[in-house]
Amino acid sequence: AASALAAALRFRHRASVRVVAIMNIFRLSGDMLHLASIMLLIFKLQKSKSCVGVSCRMQEMYAMVFCFRYLDLLWSYISLYNSVMKIIFITSTIYLVYMMRYKTPICQTYERTNDSFQYEIYLLGPCALLGLIFTEEYSVSDVLWSVSIWLESVAIIPQLVLMQQRKEIENLTSD
Repeated sequence: AASALAAALRFRHRASVRVVAIMNIFRLSGDMLHLASIMLLIFKLQKSKSCVGVSCRMQEMYAMVFCFRYLDLLWSYISLYNSVMKIIFITSTIYLVYMMRYKTPICQTYERTNDSFQYEIYLLGPCALLGLIFTEEYSVSDVLWSVSIWLESVAIIPQLVLMQQRKEIENLTSD
């Protein structure tokens, strides 16, 4: 009976390792595509020295999403890969906001009047409320994680509003 139990546990362990490996392929692919998109935007801003057509307000929302979601970096360690990716997503998004707001000459092309969607009024409150209602546990980290999911779902709105106001879409490959 003990050897049958041990064999079943070994089989279960191998099956779970296989599932984790398959999930890791999808996670790795998603992370690398996300990372490539952030790096492409940073490269585009640095090369063209312009942020015309890019919403800083959207980047601010993504910075909040990542800070809320990855707050567990302060007390939880899962793996080196996980920690490094979280830090890269947070710092690169904050760097994008910095470039658009403060780094010359890029900041001189930022269209503050067109990028005026007030997410603080229209999105933060409802997302915080939904995060409180639909969280699994009422700990600070779980509520912030839940809020980050709701925020991420609407973070594109400032970019869409900016594009609609400009009535001209900046081509990523121009310049």
